[in-house]
Amino acid sequence: TPQLRLLDGGIISSSTGASGDAGKININAAEIFISGTTPDQFPSGVEGSAAVFNADIQQAFFIPPELTGSTGEVTINTDQLTIQDGGQVRVRHQGIGDAGSLTINADAILLAQGGQINATTASGAGGGIVLNVEKLLLLRQGSSITAEALGGSGNGGNIELKAQQVVAIPTENSDIVANAVGGNGGNININSEGIFGLQVREQLTPLSDITASSQSGISGTINLNILNFNPSQSLVELPSNLVDASEQITADCSAKTSNRFVVTGRGGIPDNPTEYLRGNAVWQDTRNLSRVNQSVESISNYPQPTTNNQSQLVEAKGWFMDEDGTVILTAEYVPKELPRVC
Repeated sequence: TPQLRLLDGGIISSSTGASGDAGKININAAEIFISGTTPDQFPSGVEGSAAVFNADIQQAFFIPPELTGSTGEVTINTDQLTIQDGGQVRVRHQGIGDAGSLTINADAILLAQGGQINATTASGAGGGIVLNVEKLLLLRQGSSITAEALGGSGNGGNIELKAQQVVAIPTENSDIVANAVGGNGGNININSEGIFGLQVREQLTPLSDITASSQSGISGTINLNILNFNPSQSLVELPSNLVDASEQITADCSAKTSNRFVVTGRGGIPDNPTEYLRGNAVWQDTRNLSRVNQSVESISNYPQPTTNNQSQLVEAKGWFMDEDGTVILTAEYVPKELPRVC
């Protein structure tokens, strides 16, 4: 289904109250949202259980007082799982049997406001919880993941957790627990790139804890496999030999070829630092120098002016008038004849 919402006591359950075994629950949904409880605090959620009915029901339906059946299995496949406001996904046994198994495959899981994922038994062995989270597992505001034996000589359960990131707020008392009372503590294995806000401790505290303790038996084991990324794996080894700079300089541009050197720019700078840039207009000198040779050749083909080998002109110093009245300039001074006076 695209979306599954269980609110205010809504529940999906497979349970037994006698010698028979509870069935299996398999849920495939893109998004699962579980929130709230009934007025008498019965949680919303998904449950596989072996539960003890009250005496009136046992007598009415001839149910034996001892609970010998097994808890069912719960498997959930989803992209996003949100459990909040007291909602639960759980397997539980109220007798001496084992708590059963719970498997969740999700891209992301959010537990908030007391949301729980748990596998518990009254006096048998704690159940098994397997969480495969592609991205983030976030625990907020007193939420928890528990696999516990609440009494008797049963051992704590096992928690197998794989997530890219496991995050909690240190002061919000969100816990991952595999505790026992009379038996031994369970086992917690976490594989993640980072665990934030949770601290391994011997006992539960008001802070956010990871514990696998026992009141009377031996404490369990906690393995945190932090898959830290090594930044040195992505480094590229650079050569240690110095480079001769003279070998990196190209030869000079040959004259009268198609080589060119171009500098582009705005053609000026702003009047002051606060002025906006004005467009992207640039000036570029891209003249074709190969045409210069053609121009020189064309100029050499033009007709050249001719020169006369005439005698050098000199300043006139004298003049005279011939018989027909024509004035003739001369290079030498010519004295005038004075008229005779009788």
